[in-house]
Amino acid sequence: MIFSLIRTRILVLLVELNSFEKLNLSIKMKRALLPSLLAVVITALVGINGLQAQVRFGINGGLNFTGLKASDVVVKPGANQFDFTNIRRARIGFVSEIPINRWFYFQPELYYSQKGAIHNADSSSDVIDQVLFVGYQTKTKSVDNIDLGYIEIPLLAKFSFQVTNPDAMYPFENSAKPLFVDFLIGPYIGYALTAKSSYSATTTITNSTNTEIQPDTAYKFRRSGNITNAGKIDFGLTFGMQLKWKVSRKTYLYLDGRYSLGFGNINKGYFDYYVPDGPTKQKKVEPKVSNAGTISVSVGILTHFWKRRYWNNK
Repeated sequence: MIFSLIRTRILVLLVELNSFEKLNLSIKMKRALLPSLLAVVITALVGINGLQAQVRFGINGGLNFTGLKASDVVVKPGANQFDFTNIRRARIGFVSEIPINRWFYFQPELYYSQKGAIHNADSSSDVIDQVLFVGYQTKTKSVDNIDLGYIEIPLLAKFSFQVTNPDAMYPFENSAKPLFVDFLIGPYIGYALTAKSSYSATTTITNSTNTEIQPDTAYKFRRSGNITNAGKIDFGLTFGMQLKWKVSRKTYLYLDGRYSLGFGNINKGYFDYYVPDGPTKQKKVEPKVSNAGTISVSVGILTHFWKRRYWNNK
């Protein structure tokens, strides 16, 4: 019905335009018809989408397998300054699926996503007191649990392909439950709501020439709290795949796996350190630290709240 009306209206306009050509009317009048024709086409496309294509909404939750990486690092003698261990954290959020055509969708999302890493640092040094003429060696092992909580907004392009086509049970035409494979790619931007650290270090003193210091004496230190000198903004690229199962006329269940690579520098002083620069000087090193590749695995549900069916019958 809608297609017939649109086709009729376009044909009428084309006939009118052709009649103006035969009557040799002014160019100004013919140009006046072109916006009208264009408006009809655009209105038709928007109308078809608005009447028959529905936006789906859903929720999604799962795990992040995440870590940090450092670049622009200057090696400190006797130290292993940047050894990051990956951690597992949670992610949960809302998704929407906006159909563009039969196989292409725009998928904006909103997540609370936890990231971070365990920062391991080992160091050793020789200490000599020039006044008392005593010396000793120190070995320090430290562990810093870094937890970052982000609000993330991925803006993804989705390519959807139906891989099974089961038969429906008569008379329930929507009883078929096909399986879809979806591919995702797009940028994301994140804002850190929280940045916390739980730090512990053990320093052991050995080979001391000071008789007041017991051999292999260990000193332990702990602290925890908010990280005030960490970057707030993160951004990067996400790509992945979904297995989506149509469980009813309106509802889909899906398994989501994706990989996100962060490009933003989250170090605003927290990871800075000093290295020797000559006999008596030290140089400050400000490494770039970013969210390393994050693997996310989650499950979700999608549905819509419209009465009409999908125009693409999916």
